[in-house]
Amino acid sequence: SSRERIGRAQRIPETLLLYTLIGGSSKGSGYVYEDDGITIEYQDSSRATSAVTYFNYTVSDNTLQFSVSAASSVFSTFPLIRTYEIHLRGVFPATSVLLNGVTIPFEPFNELIHGQDGITNGYTYDGSKLSIIIYIRQSISTLQSFEIQIELLD
Repeated sequence: SSRERIGRAQRIPETLLLYTLIGGSSKGSGYVYEDDGITIEYQDSSRATSAVTYFNYTVSDNTLQFSVSAASSVFSTFPLIRTYEIHLRGVFPATSVLLNGVTIPFEPFNELIHGQDGITNGYTYDGSKLSIIIYIRQSISTLQSFEIQIELLD
């Protein structure tokens, strides 16, 4: 029913999906605003009823640094851990991707169609969209920031 669909839309996602257009830019930033989706308590600045997660990137030579901040606050329905799917558009393929200094494996794009184990972090390249897609499937605390370092193909 339509009421059920609206109810799902009000839920805060367990996987945060970030799309960023890199193109020829050497730096950029953005943020995701989330609230409980039900009340108007976000209008009361004395209460923590919303959270903002910031992200930014820099590109220098063939290295792309992508950072995601800890959430600015939490509220009763905000997830304390979550997974991430990050799409970096307008870039060449990566030769390596590190999450907090740890290498994550490449997954051929056509193998993603058949599904993965849902547990292992990984990345792929979608040549039709000139996009690196990073799958952080191991939950990360929303109260911690994290860094992704990508070495791009020349």
